[in-house]
Order: sequence, then structure tokens, then C-alpha cells
Amino acid sequence: MRILNKKKFTIRIIEILIIIATIILTILAINYANKIRGYQAYGGEYLIPIIGLLIVMIIEDIYQEWEERLMELKSTILEKITNLYALLSKVDKYWATINFTKSIKNYNSMKLQIHVYTFLEEEGEEEKRLAYIINKEINLAETTAEQQLEHLLDEVKELISTKKEETECQTN
Repeated sequence: MRILNKKKFTIRIIEILIIIATIILTILAINYANKIRGYQAYGGEYLIPIIGLLIVMIIEDIYQEWEERLMELKSTILEKITNLYALLSKVDKYWATINFTKSIKNYNSMKLQIHVYTFLEEEGEEEKRLAYIINKEINLAETTAEQQLEHLLDEVKELISTKKEETECQTN
């Protein structure tokens, strides 16, 4: 069996452990209450499984809210990545090279690496060296991922505008 969603799997195991613990606690509480009373009766100890089920329901609601928020965040981040990719596609291919890591293609990945670089040739040297114009790695799981992407979008827009200005100056 291959586990696809580790967090969901962990939540389910915690819920099962809570159910098992409430069953054990109920049995212990019934035995303890009967020993204290000296006779068999029905009291509050029989409500322990209901408390366990309430805890499981609360955990499930929290997990669903978190998952919905995460999907919402991923969709906004994916939209910004698409805008970023559209902007980076405008960069002159002879002037710079763009690399996105496979993380945007792998939807479950939480890392995004963007490299925009050009080659520098030193006089007398045949080796070309990389000169990074933009070299960023953004962890999409962080709370600041949206701001980092927004900042990266601004950087790319600025890069494109300076390249357009350089091109206009060279043609004039």
C-alpha cells in the first residue's frame, strides 16, 4: 500500500487512536465507578465514547478547513506562477535562459526554483560563466510565499522593462 497523502493518513491514525483510547477509558471508568459505588449502575462514565467522537469530529473539521485553505492558497500561488511564467517567456531567449524546476509541474511539491541567467564571456577565455540575473527558491508552504512570488513578479517586470529600454537605446 502506498500512502499518497501523509497528513490525511496521520489524521486518520490519530482518530483511530482516540477511538481506541475512549473505548479503553470507558471500560476502566465503568469498572472504577462500580467499585466506588459498590453496585452496578449507569452514570456519566457511559458518555466517554461521545466525548471521543466529538474530539474526532473537531479534528476532522479542523483538517477539512486546513485542506480548503491550502487548496485556495495553492490556486492563488499557481495563478501567480502562471503569470510569472508568461512574463519570463517574454525574456529574449538569446539574451538569457530561464529555468523553472519540475516543482511547478509536480503539484504536490512545495518548492519553486526560478533561475534567469545569461552567459558571460571573459576576454581571452573560451569558458562561459553563468551570471544569474534572478536566482530564487521559494518555499510554497511558507506563509510568506505569496509575498515572495509578488516580489519575484515585480523583479521580472523590472527586468523586462530594463531589457526593453536597452533594446530601444541600441536601435536608436
